[in-house]
Amino acid sequence: MEEGTLENSLNFNLGFPSSSFVVNSDFLWLILSVVFLVFLVLSLILIFHWNKFGLHATAVGTAEIVYFSVSAFLILGAVASILLF
Repeated sequence: MEEGTLENSLNFNLGFPSSSFVVNSDFLWLILSVVFLVFLVLSLILIFHWNKFGLHATAVGTAEIVYFSVSAFLILGAVASILLF
């Protein structure tokens, strides 16, 4: 990569002349994909437990709405951040 260009990459210099870490958008998409896969597995586990062991249907419904609303906001924010990177 040429000096002075930052097209779809970020160069971190930690203050040492030989230490630089380059992050490109493909690497960020890979990390987000792994995080999303873990999110899906944990969400399926949570839904199962909420429906199997939940005491009140309204509390379970409210918990699911809040959980997935906040999750959608965070995931869309991560996707938008990578797209704008």
